[in-house]
Amino acid sequence: PPGGKKMTIFIDDASMPIVNKWGDQVTNELARQLIEMSGVYFLDKDKRGDFKSIEGLQYIGAMGHPGGGKNDIPNRYKSKFVCFNMVLPSTVSVDNIFGSIMKSKFSNKAGAKPDVQDLSKKLTAATVDVWDRVKSKLLPTPLRFHYIFNMRDLSRVFQGIMECPVNIVTSPSILVQLWKHECQRVFADKLSRDVDKNLVEKTLKEFLPVHFGEALAAENQETNWYADFLRDIEFDEETGEEKGAPKVYEPAPWETVKGKAYEYLGKYNEAYPSKSMNLVLFDEAMQHLMKINRTIQQKRGSAMLVGVGGSGKQSLARLAAFTSAHYTFQITITKSYNDNALFEDLKNLCIRSGAKGESVTFIFTDAEIKSENFLEYMNSLLATGEVVGLFAKDEKDAMCGDVRNDFVKEFPAMEENLLNMYNYLMDRLRDNLHVCLCFSPVNAKFPIRAQKFPAVFTVNINWFMPWPEAALVAVSNAFLGSYKLDCTDDERQKLYGLTGSFQALTRDLCEVYYTRMRKNVYVTPKSFLCLIDFYKVLYKTKYEEINVQERSVNVGLQKLKEASEFVEKLKIELKEQEIVIRGETA
Repeated sequence: PPGGKKMTIFIDDASMPIVNKWGDQVTNELARQLIEMSGVYFLDKDKRGDFKSIEGLQYIGAMGHPGGGKNDIPNRYKSKFVCFNMVLPSTVSVDNIFGSIMKSKFSNKAGAKPDVQDLSKKLTAATVDVWDRVKSKLLPTPLRFHYIFNMRDLSRVFQGIMECPVNIVTSPSILVQLWKHECQRVFADKLSRDVDKNLVEKTLKEFLPVHFGEALAAENQETNWYADFLRDIEFDEETGEEKGAPKVYEPAPWETVKGKAYEYLGKYNEAYPSKSMNLVLFDEAMQHLMKINRTIQQKRGSAMLVGVGGSGKQSLARLAAFTSAHYTFQITITKSYNDNALFEDLKNLCIRSGAKGESVTFIFTDAEIKSENFLEYMNSLLATGEVVGLFAKDEKDAMCGDVRNDFVKEFPAMEENLLNMYNYLMDRLRDNLHVCLCFSPVNAKFPIRAQKFPAVFTVNINWFMPWPEAALVAVSNAFLGSYKLDCTDDERQKLYGLTGSFQALTRDLCEVYYTRMRKNVYVTPKSFLCLIDFYKVLYKTKYEEINVQERSVNVGLQKLKEASEFVEKLKIELKEQEIVIRGETA
C-alpha cells in the first residue's frame, strides 16, 4: 500500500469457491499462498517464476456455517486465521438495538401519544418471539433453500414500522395492525407453500394476545394492508406547477387502493402507449403490487419476484415503479448484447441514482441472463453498491464533484475530501437504486444460483403462488366481458366459472401426474390467457359455422313454405277449374 500505510482486505463468503474434482478450492489456495508467503508468483512469459512480495496487508475473512449446501474451507487456509463463531445476539442485545430505535420513533418529541409509546416498548419482544418460532419451524431444505431467517429479517420488520409517520399511528390498535402487517410481509411473503404461510399467520395470532392483550388481539384478527400511493397529486399554490403525490405509508382501504391502482394503470398506459398493459387487478395481484411498492419505496429496497412464467411479475413491477414515481429500466437483449453493453447500462443507472439522486428501478429477469457473469455483477452491486471496473478513476472523481454541493449541505461538519464524498455517493446510489429480479422457480439453475450469488437472494423475496380460482374467474370476466356472446347474463357467469375451474382442475391433475410419473408439467397463468384467446377464436369459428347451417336450414324451410303455399294455391285453382268443367259438361 502507498504511503507506508497498512491495508486490510476483507474476504467475504470465503467458502463460496467451487470445490474441484481433486477437492481443492483454487481461489482459496491462491489466497492461502498470498497470506502465507506474503506475495505471489508471476505467470507472464518474461517474468515466469519470479516472486512478487506484497507487504503491509492484513486479512479478515467471513463465511457461513458449513452444511446445508455450503462448503467448508481447507484446514490449511483456516489455520491462517483466528476463528470466531459469530452467534446471533441475545434477546437483551436485540431489545437494546431495536428498542432504542422504537423509543426514538414513538417519543413525546415526535408527537406520539402516551399509550402508543407504552405499546411500542413491547414490539421488540413480540417480534423476536415470532422470529424465533418461524426460524425453528421453517427450516431450509433442498427445495426451500431460501427459508433462512436472520437479523436482516428482524431489521426489515422495524424498517417497515419506521416508514409509517407518527401522526398516522394515532392509537395502539393502529400500531399493532402495522406491526402485524410488517411481520407478514417479512416472514410470510418469501414462503413458497400455503401451509407455511398459514403457520406464520397462526404464530402471529398466538403471540398477539400474549404481548398486546386480548382486546387488541381481537381488534386485529384480520389483515390490514398499508400503501403509500393513496394521496392525490398536489400543486404549488404560487406557480400552479404539479408537485406530485405525497408518499405517506398509511392504512389502505381495499376499494380505495384498488381505485388508485387502476388510476395509475390508466396513467401508465397514457404515458407509454407502446408498452400499454391490459391488467386485471384481482385481489392477489393487488396484494403483490402493494408488496413490490412497499419494497422499492424503502431505502436500499430490492425485490426478487419468484413465480412461473405469465404470473404478472414484470407487469406488476413496472406498475409499482410507476406508482412510486421511479425511473424504470429493463435491458433489451440482442445477439450482440454482452458484458460491455451491460456495463454501459449499469453506468447510466448508477449516474442517475448516485450523481443525480433519482430513484431508479432496474427490472432484471432470468431470460436476460445471457452469461452467469451478469449475475456476478448484480451480486456485487447488491452487496457493495459498486461493480469492480465499472468506472475509471476520472469518472469517479467527476461523479464526486457532482455530489459535492449535496454532500456539504447534508454533512457540513464532515471533512470535504474525495474519500468522504465517494462514500456519500455510494450511500446515495445504494439508497436510490432498486433492483427488481423476476425469476422462475422451475428453472433448473435457480437453486444453483442461490449458492453462487448469495447477495442476489438476500433481497426481499416475494413468492407468487398459483392464481386461485376466484382470480381466474375475474380474469375470464375481464377478457370475455366485452366479447360478444349469444347468451344470457346467467349463462355468461357460468362460462366464467367454467373457464376458471378448467385451469384449477388441470393444475390438480398435473400434481397427480407428478406423484405417479415423477415428471413435472406446468400449467401457468399464461396457459389460462391462451385458453381464453383460443376460446374466442373457436367460438367465432363455431358460431359462424352454426350461422351458415342456420341460414341453410332457414332457406330450405322458406322454400318448403313457399312450395306448400304454391300447392295450396294450385289446389284452389284446380277446384275452380273442376267447377267450370262440370258446368260445361252439364
